[in-house]
Amino acid sequence: MNEILILSLFITTLLAFYLSNRDIAAPWTIVSALFLLSSCVAAANAEFWGFSAQPRTITVLVTAVLVFGAGQTLSAYALEKREKNISPKGVQAVRMYRPGRGIMVLVLALMLVLLAYYVRTVYLFSLEHGNTGGFGDMVYAAREAIVARYDISKAANHAGLLAKAVALVFTAIALQDFVYEGFHLRQIVYLLPFVLYVPFLIVIGERGGLIYLVEFVILAGAYFLQSRDGWTVRNSFLIAGGAVGAIVLFLLFFRVTGFLKGSGTTSSAVVYISKYSGFSIAGFDIFLDNGFPESGIFGGYTLKSLYSITNQLGLTDVNYTFTYLPFTTLIRGTDSNVYTALARYIQDYGYAGMYLVMLIAGAAYGWGWYSLRRNPDSMGGILLYAYLFFPIGFISIDDCLFGQLLTTTTVYQLIYLVIVWRVIRHFVPAVTKEWKIRR
Repeated sequence: MNEILILSLFITTLLAFYLSNRDIAAPWTIVSALFLLSSCVAAANAEFWGFSAQPRTITVLVTAVLVFGAGQTLSAYALEKREKNISPKGVQAVRMYRPGRGIMVLVLALMLVLLAYYVRTVYLFSLEHGNTGGFGDMVYAAREAIVARYDISKAANHAGLLAKAVALVFTAIALQDFVYEGFHLRQIVYLLPFVLYVPFLIVIGERGGLIYLVEFVILAGAYFLQSRDGWTVRNSFLIAGGAVGAIVLFLLFFRVTGFLKGSGTTSSAVVYISKYSGFSIAGFDIFLDNGFPESGIFGGYTLKSLYSITNQLGLTDVNYTFTYLPFTTLIRGTDSNVYTALARYIQDYGYAGMYLVMLIAGAAYGWGWYSLRRNPDSMGGILLYAYLFFPIGFISIDDCLFGQLLTTTTVYQLIYLVIVWRVIRHFVPAVTKEWKIRR
């Protein structure tokens, strides 16, 4: 049955690609490809995990992806987004931003100050939570404390959010400049805030944040490349190749940082990555038989972050506790607690609710992407879209739509992102470049 699962999702991915105007970066194409990738990893470990997909698992996965696609398609038609309308031939104009030496010195100085403060705060935080080995054990101790739901100081968290906003804005500037102008040394300088932001993630062992950065680069790069050339099929394959290359580089970096967190001493990076990228499919298969323990409140597995906000505002008085999903152990002692985002939606809202969530998500992200396709000169738009896209990147593993997007952190991050972008746009004059779409 694993072969049928892979074949079904492969056909679904081809259908998504074709119906998305052969756009590999369209949300539906990405969602289908992610479930296909996770299923392939699960199938590759089938003997080791004892995994064989049930017919019901195949049906639910495929139909959920198709419903997401229906949402995207509704948005596409509502916006009258057809290839002939969104890829006009001729000359287009784009605004490009080239920060000068003075701006870059100030930005890099800000990043270094934020980084120094953040590392110092995390180090002191780790000492408070069991770090007895100095800087060598800082990452592991800090990560364990965070997993136990202890918080670093609010000031440090905001320093990280500001640094992330700066890194994203300058990464987008560098990508646009590279796509339209070819390689120049100034692009390396523009990427330095990105490089300086990575340690913010390393010191707390935040692999998810590293995955997000890869997503952001791929999406922003895809937007600039396709906007330049008029959304061609050839570019879709270039984007796919670039995405594979970016993922390989991330896996290499993942391997190195795994030792920093202590995971590399007990299991290889390949086993670790397989476990968290493919076990979700095996876990989902088991979930459909057993479900999760009842939470006792509506949306107990998806809305706890939202309840945290509404309780603080006095709008609700929901008694809840943050708990992790139950672990499932397969043969040979392999265990994990990832079940895809669909499992949480089904547990909290039933099958009808899960399909409704997928339909709305497909419509929302489809609206955003097709709006960008229509406007090749929307730096602010791609910044917001690429930042808000991270729940889709994790959909085949776990839910981030409710668990991480509907949080005050997202609100603060959007505020910082908008402020940084507006400041840069104000102090860095735009250079208008006319570009003839390649055909």
